[in-house]
Amino acid sequence: MRTFLRLLSLFYPLSNRLGLCGNIGFIAGLLAGFIISTMAWAFRGFYMSNNQALVHALSLTLFTWIAVIYLLGILAKFTFRSVALPSLFNCLLTCFLTTFVCKWLDIFSFAWLAGMFIGALVGMTLCRINSLIEKT
Repeated sequence: MRTFLRLLSLFYPLSNRLGLCGNIGFIAGLLAGFIISTMAWAFRGFYMSNNQALVHALSLTLFTWIAVIYLLGILAKFTFRSVALPSLFNCLLTCFLTTFVCKWLDIFSFAWLAGMFIGALVGMTLCRINSLIEKT
């Protein structure tokens, strides 16, 4: 457990600047990319058709959303009602973009890195849109 916490502390300077939405996207992208990378490692010569990519993206969305709801609800003490829909939308966008970008660029081995980057960008964009909407 200490090793895991030390590993997570390496991301602290980045995650400190992202905000809550950015961190949720970061986590969702990291999980989705890690699963895609693991599948690419397990099945050498990994290829996905568009239909398979759609199914993978939807299943990754469900998995990452459950993980994010657990993190936010149980560990961070947010209510389910306050985080369910925004985190679902964030996970949906992040998983779809991660899956299809990795498919189009054929970078399944580095999907974890692409997922982190895409998730952070999606999350920060959603935070920015939310702050602009709240100001009006």
